[in-house]
Amino acid sequence: MVGNISTRAGYKGRTDIGGGARVDKNDVHVECLGDPDEANTVIGLLRNKLEEEHPWENGLLRIQAEMMNLMAHVSTPPEINQRPQSPLPVESSA
Repeated sequence: MVGNISTRAGYKGRTDIGGGARVDKNDVHVECLGDPDEANTVIGLLRNKLEEEHPWENGLLRIQAEMMNLMAHVSTPPEINQRPQSPLPVESSA
């Protein structure tokens, strides 16, 4: 038997984003997370299919970590003072 699922706050077309802000589901922060989230999922599925210690594993894991970091920054509105702890990678000019 399946029980009821409750979000406590109710749906009301809103969701939580970085820093605890609550926004509409069509907010730019939510919309900008769709494609990176799907790409991250595909990378995870690929990693799951690789044999143990495959040469791509470390690189794919790093890409996923950097994508999660990027998504944390995108999901946090600039007016929120509590920024994600991990800085975005900086391209070296050397």
